[in-house]
Amino acid sequence: MPKKVIFRNWLVVFGVILLVCLLAPSINFAINRTPVDAFKSVDDSNAVVVGDIWNSSVKGFDATNFNKLLSYISSNGTINGVNTNEQTAQDIRNYTYGGKASGKSVVVTIGDYDWQVVYLTRKNNTSGDRIATLLMVNNDGSARYGSSSSYYGTNSFTSGFPTSMYGTSHIRAVTLNNGGRYINITSNSNPTTTTTANKSSSHKYALYTVASQGLTQYLVQPQEVWYQTQAQLTGSNNPINYTLNNESLSTTINTGWYNNSASSYSYQGKDYYTEWGDDYLWFL
Repeated sequence: MPKKVIFRNWLVVFGVILLVCLLAPSINFAINRTPVDAFKSVDDSNAVVVGDIWNSSVKGFDATNFNKLLSYISSNGTINGVNTNEQTAQDIRNYTYGGKASGKSVVVTIGDYDWQVVYLTRKNNTSGDRIATLLMVNNDGSARYGSSSSYYGTNSFTSGFPTSMYGTSHIRAVTLNNGGRYINITSNSNPTTTTTANKSSSHKYALYTVASQGLTQYLVQPQEVWYQTQAQLTGSNNPINYTLNNESLSTTINTGWYNNSASSYSYQGKDYYTEWGDDYLWFL
C-alpha cells in the first residue's frame, strides 16, 4: 500500500513532503481529484532516479541531489518553475529539464526508501507552502487493522470501533510508527477498547516519523493539506459510487452515503476517526 510524505516551504527545501507508503493489503484511502488522475501506478522502471536528498549525519539536505530534483520537477528547470499552484505526475513526466527525457517519472531516495514524486500543489490550494506528494516505490510488507491476526472483528456502524476505521488501525499507529490508539480485536465482535502505541526511534520508518531524526520539520501532516480535509472518492473514480469512509478528515460530509444516510453508514462521528490528521506517514 502506498505510504506518503509531504514536504513544506521553499526555503532550502522545495516545500513540504507528503509521504505515502506501500503495504499489503492496499487500502483505497485519501485523495480523489487530480492526484488520482495524475499517476497510474508506482513504477521506477521508466524513471530518472535522484540520489539520496537527505544527509542523516548532518540532519539536512544534500544540496547537489536536491537541486537535481528541483530541475526535474520544474516547469522551466528553475525553482520558479515549481512555484505554480498544481503540477500532476503527468506534468512532471512531460518536463525535459536537467537532462530528463520526456515521459520519465521522477524517483527520489530519502533514507532507505525510494519515492516517486506524484503531485505538486499548495497548502491552501492557491496559496501557502508548496507541497510535494511522494509515493513509496516498492511494497514494503503486510499490515493489519487491529491487534489480532486471528480475529477480524466486525464492521458495525452502531457500536464500538469499526474494524476498518483507519484512525484506530494498527497500521497507522504501529506499522507506520505514527503512534496513537489502535483497536483491540479479541473476537469476531466489534472491538470496544484501544491500546496506545508510542513511536519508536529504532523503527524502520523512524526517519519519517520521529522528530529527533530531523526530517519531520520538513514534512506536512494531513490536517495541514487542503485536499485531505475535503477530498472524497465518489463518482466515476469510485466503482461503488458511494461516499467512502477514511477518505477525508472532514466530519461534516452528509451526502453520498449508502441509502444517503450518513448517520447509519458513516464513521465520521466515531471517536478517533480523524486520529491520522497529525501523522507524518500515511496511506493514500
